[in-house]
Amino acid sequence: YAAELCRQRGLHVELQQDFVGDVENINVIARPVSERPSMELLLQTHLDTVEPGPFALWTQTECNPFDATIVDGKIYGLGTADVKLDYLCKLEALTSFAADTKWKLPPVLVGTYGEESGMQGALRLIRKNKISAKMALIGEPSDLRLIGGAKGFASVEIRVPFTAEEIAYRQEHNLRESTSTQSKLFIGKAAHSSMPHLGESAVTKMLEYLEQMPDSVTLMEIDGGVNYNSVPSHALLEIDVVSNTTKPIVAKILQINVAVKSLDKEFQHYADKDFFPSQPTLNIGLIRTFEDHVLIAGSCRIPPSITNETYESWMSKLRVVCEGMGAQFRVTDYKKPFRTNDNS
Repeated sequence: YAAELCRQRGLHVELQQDFVGDVENINVIARPVSERPSMELLLQTHLDTVEPGPFALWTQTECNPFDATIVDGKIYGLGTADVKLDYLCKLEALTSFAADTKWKLPPVLVGTYGEESGMQGALRLIRKNKISAKMALIGEPSDLRLIGGAKGFASVEIRVPFTAEEIAYRQEHNLRESTSTQSKLFIGKAAHSSMPHLGESAVTKMLEYLEQMPDSVTLMEIDGGVNYNSVPSHALLEIDVVSNTTKPIVAKILQINVAVKSLDKEFQHYADKDFFPSQPTLNIGLIRTFEDHVLIAGSCRIPPSITNETYESWMSKLRVVCEGMGAQFRVTDYKKPFRTNDNS
């Protein structure tokens, strides 16, 4: 669709195809000239979005996040602000000059895939040498401010194992005709992990509830969020309060949460005035129950003022806590923060 929009406006389009698993992904590369110049001005926008979450919460679009709807002069729909409208604005601007042949630095408009899950499209664009960018203008929500930098981020996975006793108890429990389990649903407010203050984490509410439970409860099911990169709007907890398993996984999960909250408190001492929120942030975006472990996934946002040594020390603190209880800790992706000079 994006490629056809560009062609209709007289641009020359190249598609860079890739597969992530069995899912086809495409970078859309559009130029006002047919030949690739030796130097270009890159106008880049990512065309992927975070997961829409529960459709019922999309009240302005009649519960369809994919149906862009204008209400009181505002467009509601998945990805309108982050950042499909940016792509359309750049396309319209480029169209106005498409016939110009006197470019000092010809522009190239690129719509990439996979930004929300590790910037796979942008990385593939660079690694396959598809552009000749000397300068770049990257679209992200910024209240229309020009920002010469970006936060880095780390994607983190923690796998907390059940004990053999817990695994056996959970398997036996599922075969019973009646059980002593209790279930509870937690409701929050979804937001992007880069702006966690705009959301309300249902996973955080669930963990705070677990803190009030006896240490002896057995975890049957814990589930929340849709991916590491967003604030969870829903979470579900099922526990057995009359079991008597030893070294329950609940205590391990809560200990990890204590470490996360301790880091979050430490983050308040590191502010970068060029960003909002100005401090680093740490968000638990996903929690899932598997047969032999619980997966906890989240992301850490790091302003450019944070040194790599400081970042490494934070990750080391989490790793020590996790490995001390037999859990696996892994940074699955890391992008360094950066800041350019105003006159670069």
